[in-house]
Amino acid sequence: MKPIDVLGCAGWAGLLLSMPVWLPLFGPLFSLLAPLPFFYYSIKLGSRQGLKLTVLVLAVIGLAAQLGGGVHIAVLGVEFGALGFMLAFFTERGHAPGRVIFLTTAVMGILGMGLLTVLAARRDMGPGEMILVYLEAQMQASFEAYQAMGLVPPENVEVEAFSQSLFDLLSRIYFSLMVIGMGVVVWLNMIAGRVLLRARRIDLPGAASLDRWHAPEQLVWVLIASGFLVFLGSGLTATLAVNVLIVTMAVYLFHGLSIILFFLNRYRVPGWARFGVYFLIFMQQILLVVLALLGLFDQWVDFRKMRKKELENS
Repeated sequence: MKPIDVLGCAGWAGLLLSMPVWLPLFGPLFSLLAPLPFFYYSIKLGSRQGLKLTVLVLAVIGLAAQLGGGVHIAVLGVEFGALGFMLAFFTERGHAPGRVIFLTTAVMGILGMGLLTVLAARRDMGPGEMILVYLEAQMQASFEAYQAMGLVPPENVEVEAFSQSLFDLLSRIYFSLMVIGMGVVVWLNMIAGRVLLRARRIDLPGAASLDRWHAPEQLVWVLIASGFLVFLGSGLTATLAVNVLIVTMAVYLFHGLSIILFFLNRYRVPGWARFGVYFLIFMQQILLVVLALLGLFDQWVDFRKMRKKELENS
């Protein structure tokens, strides 16, 4: 590990973490790529040196954040730095893309809950209570912003009732949204990391192909069971079931994206057209549902004919 590696990683990560300040509109999207420097240098230097570099860079970012009064940047730095290193760690060991996303998300979930517990304890609150307070504050801030712009009349009973209903819904499914959010960030950095490594001509000999991944076949039973419990259960059982159902459908969404990637690679679709396809998918929410259903029905239809080839070769 050379000093230039430490400076390069620290500068790159610091720039991405501070993007929301420089670009209020699109900055938060760029900041989601903050794990990328840690992923790249951990692959380039190896896991042992990558861990040392990650700890050192996070110490530098934490010190700079404390001096600049940006404690939240230090917290994000810890989470994203750990995410980048763990993503590289599991990728180097040749795990399938789904397993890489699952393991990295699981580790990040544990780390995130740990940080949340510490931050909540500093305010004499529990993690769940702090989440509800945060959601309520965000909802109230959004409501006041709409009022200031004249989009919502003051003291509108219907809008306030809708806001309360939305808050109740988000408080029920916050866990699944958090898991999916972390999974999307891991997936985004895995894709970007592979593109970066290919551009830098760094090989990943044990890395599995992204376009051949599929959800575990047994997952369909989890989907069926959680679906029944959503309608037949009540109270805590129904709440847990709806969270499991949402996370399961998100897994099938990634399955559907893998199918789309397979055919894009098969027909050698150029990069500009791929960007248009991905942009259309994420701008039209109905296509996300279609992709999830595509991944679900691939269990029986086998759109890529992979299982047929496996049977022929066996």
